[in-house]
Amino acid sequence: MVVVFIFAVAAAVIVFLVSHARSLGARIDQVTLESEQAKAQAGLLQTQLDQLSLAAKANTTGLLIVSAVYGSGGTFRDVTDRVNTLLHESDAEFYSKPEWLHDDPTPGYNKELVIVYKYQGQRHIFMTGEGGKVSVTTLLDEAKK
Repeated sequence: MVVVFIFAVAAAVIVFLVSHARSLGARIDQVTLESEQAKAQAGLLQTQLDQLSLAAKANTTGLLIVSAVYGSGGTFRDVTDRVNTLLHESDAEFYSKPEWLHDDPTPGYNKELVIVYKYQGQRHIFMTGEGGKVSVTTLLDEAKK
């Protein structure tokens, strides 16, 4: 009789532990999902903050980069963020080369950098071959022509 009682208590404890483990597992899954959602939201907020920061810097020169692509033939890659970063650094001068743009869409081929930008409400396009110098001054001079 004592053995039956011990088995009954042990079974009840096992059922309780399994049920509790399932509940904890579900809670862990929920917390993990919430954590991933929070990370995604933080990434989105950081991107928005970066864009606002670049827009604020653009207001100092009146120059706004709309888009920038780099490549040759039919293979071009978007380098807009990189060009924005380079143009808003203190020296604000770089060269149209893979090492500056952190991308080489067509290794071994000469590439072209095409920048679409706005200055004083007007849209402009600047193009330069591989190795061409790019700066805020260059873009502003082109826009004034």
